[in-house]
Amino acid sequence: MNKHQERILAAQVYHTFKGDKGPNNVKLVPFQHIITARVTSTTIDFVESSKDKVVGIQTFDSDKLPANKDLIIANIKAEYATAATDAGLIASSDYSASAPSSLVCGEFKISQGDRGVVSELLFDAMINNDTTNNNTDKALDLPDMPIIKGDMSFEAQGKIPVALAGGVDHYVKITMIGYTPKTR
Repeated sequence: MNKHQERILAAQVYHTFKGDKGPNNVKLVPFQHIITARVTSTTIDFVESSKDKVVGIQTFDSDKLPANKDLIIANIKAEYATAATDAGLIASSDYSASAPSSLVCGEFKISQGDRGVVSELLFDAMINNDTTNNNTDKALDLPDMPIIKGDMSFEAQGKIPVALAGGVDHYVKITMIGYTPKTR
């Protein structure tokens, strides 16, 4: 599907999500959000109420997208990096390393309050283990285009079967690629 068709489908999905009865005048613009976490156990919390927007780590404050900035996710990708222990390189690491098998075998879930599970995926489908420049050759298309509602807390959590090897820090960056309503 080309980007024009993708945007039309995103507008239809968003129109249905909002329950609009009349003509859909919402203009959508391409947008990406990133969430990044240091992997310290078998549960990876990407979004926390105590986290704020930080360049290279998270593109929004707290555990909510901005009000009136719902995100229609058309594509998603996960990238892996490793660095010396306590180097603090989460924002500036080169996320092009091959992911360890425990991460590849893991699961990723986005849920939002009473809406329940918004999207549930396997890391294997999202992560690129072809160590190419910036992993630009792989992003998973999400034909159902799940939506994260703005100004409403949500969780993004990974689960892996066994903890990753010690002696280094492990980082995972999730890029959610899609569309958001245009502000005037």
